[in-house]
Amino acid sequence: MSGSRGPDRFRAEIDVKNAARGATLIALNDLRLQQEAAATNIVDESTAQTTKLGITKLPPVAEIIKRGRAVLPRLECNLTWETDWRDLILALGVGRDIAMRAAGTNRPQGSRYRAAIGPWLRCYGFDRIDEGDRSRLVECYENLAAINAWRGAQPAEKQAKLNHPRTVLSRWKRSLGPRRTSAR
Repeated sequence: MSGSRGPDRFRAEIDVKNAARGATLIALNDLRLQQEAAATNIVDESTAQTTKLGITKLPPVAEIIKRGRAVLPRLECNLTWETDWRDLILALGVGRDIAMRAAGTNRPQGSRYRAAIGPWLRCYGFDRIDEGDRSRLVECYENLAAINAWRGAQPAEKQAKLNHPRTVLSRWKRSLGPRRTSAR
């Protein structure tokens, strides 16, 4: 039965259409963000974010994403905290912020957020990072200034061992002291 439209072929066509729509959505969001930045003097927002992240000068969103994507092929290699992991952390954090803005929410959860972040991750190739690792990288993004300050206060030989985000995040959390448990 040549030319028949079986369910598998139909699903494949839908997936291709959805992927194209997702890529178009990402491109439109990127364009919209660039236009917003140009129209609304993004310096104030960038300054606030710079303080939060502990970075003196934050590059443009497109540059942050480009640097993060450049790290992806080297994920299996020994990456350094100061350059490679930080670039990846910033790219994922910016992607989360873009998806939250596109979803019209201030929390990274819910169906609208998932519908926005999924295509963004696939479009830029960040979906190949393990979900748990992505979660830890975003948690590092949320606490980057504090983590960098804590890591910078460590002796040089200890800093050399504090390289992978999983290690850095767990040791940083441990340095905060024991968690308080609620009494029942």
